[in-house]
Amino acid sequence: MPNLNFVEAVRLHPRLSDGTISPSEYDERLLEACEAVILDREIESAEDAVIVLQLAAEDVELGGRADGRDAKAIRRVIGWLAQSVLEEKSPKAARRL
Repeated sequence: MPNLNFVEAVRLHPRLSDGTISPSEYDERLLEACEAVILDREIESAEDAVIVLQLAAEDVELGGRADGRDAKAIRRVIGWLAQSVLEEKSPKAARRL
């Protein structure tokens, strides 16, 4: 499996890319590697959250992944959002989490 970082995975994934790569140019291993990197991403920004949720939601619409990565990714984004809201409202309380 190729060793990809998050930016490369987003650029190469046919449902997230800018359209320069057609799905017919893909092999299953590359698609799986891209999805794994994206769905396993530790959320660091709102942009990360949007990208991860976009892919996870599409996977769920297609029936969900057998490995549960899509559901775990959604839960990770929810956790990041909850932490972000707490930090905005009460930085002291957020540090206790």
